[in-house]
Formats: sequence, C-alpha cells, structure tokens
Amino acid sequence: MSNLGLAITSLFSGVGALDYGLELSGLGYITSQVEIDSYCQNVLERHFPAARRFKDIKHVGGNEVKAEVFCGGFPCQGISRAGSGRSEEHTSELQSH
Repeated sequence: MSNLGLAITSLFSGVGALDYGLELSGLGYITSQVEIDSYCQNVLERHFPAARRFKDIKHVGGNEVKAEVFCGGFPCQGISRAGSGRSEEHTSELQSH
C-alpha cells in the first residue's frame, strides 16, 4: 500500500485483518505492528513488509512508533468462542487490577 493518509500503529495485530481493512479503506498506512504470536508475525511480515514489528507491547516505547492512529484487536481468549470460552480466565486482561 502507498504511504498516503495517516500513519497507523496496530496493537495486538493478529494476522492483520483490521490493518488490511484500514489500508484498503484509504484511512492510512501501517507503520508499526505489535503481535506476540510468531505464526501471526510471519503472516504480518509477508503482507506488511514495510511495517516495523514488535513482539511484546510491554517493551514498546512511545519513541519507537510513528502513529497518528492506534488500532487494536484486543485479547479475548477467555471469552472467545475460538478460545476456552471461560470468562473467569484472565487471559483477556492486559494487566491485573
């Protein structure tokens, strides 16, 4: 995709479906992606070769990403039908409260 529009950083990117949709809509272009899963990272690398990738959001500082828009597919394993479906699990939380 071209570098026209807003610079977008994608958090919890998965395989990049949201990222692709945002680029396809013309909103902007993906500059950075954060995804911990190695399979997903391989898919992202193939489809977004110009984007900078990070594995763990806990190690990404504000100076490391160029973004005017942040988007995210937040973890939902504990409540997802594809996951365990056990909402009492805390895998859907980014931090404990």
